[in-house]
Amino acid sequence: MSRASRCYLHILRRVSVPLAFALALVACRTSGSTAPPTQPESAASEAPPKADAKTPSKLAGEPAAKAPKLSTHEYTFAGIRLNEALGDVVKQGPLAQICDVEEFSDDLSLVVYGKDCDEDSFGYGSTIALFVSGQLHDEDRDLPQLIVRAVLWFGDYFDSQSEFPAKAGMSPAQVDRVLGPPTFRCDIGDDDELLHIQFHPEGTYAILRGDKVVGYGAGGNMPSACEDEQWEIMLDIYFELHALMD
Repeated sequence: MSRASRCYLHILRRVSVPLAFALALVACRTSGSTAPPTQPESAASEAPPKADAKTPSKLAGEPAAKAPKLSTHEYTFAGIRLNEALGDVVKQGPLAQICDVEEFSDDLSLVVYGKDCDEDSFGYGSTIALFVSGQLHDEDRDLPQLIVRAVLWFGDYFDSQSEFPAKAGMSPAQVDRVLGPPTFRCDIGDDDELLHIQFHPEGTYAILRGDKVVGYGAGGNMPSACEDEQWEIMLDIYFELHALMD
């Protein structure tokens, strides 16, 4: 007699036929079949288990999003901001050590910081030129009220004092990547004392001596012609104040 038949006979001796038939199927499957039990409907509808906490997210390992690039007027230079008044930065701290103030016209002046400025030496291995607009009758009283139109510098002082992306020691190719390719170039000086001015997007500038970047500038108010006295004075500032530090 087969195993299935023995199951049926064993149950039929004890229970009614309909119920015996149902129980026999269950008993025989349990003892003789290897098929997995049917999953209960309630279990099938359950939500899938949560991912293990140690499983990395989809964003794991991806580079962090870069901060948006600032516009030129949003940069600060040791507390100085383009198109705003100089304020108290010329009364206290390093930028109170002014080397010279020169008037270009009734409404434009140049504020210079540099190493060779007697007892008011700025130092820091850098030279800074600020073009400011406004009336200057009394330096102590009027200077904080003047509006900054352009900032130009040689050296690395602003590397740690500004968000300006180009830094001292960068190659021309690196400068082009962070400022954008130059839109215009011109030269100031002659063969012995020659600087190249590169105009980059959004009123930024790079100043080169040969193939070496020696300075930068920011401010959309610089003249587009290098023959202008605002650029010519930068030649004098570099070779008279800064070149000996390079």
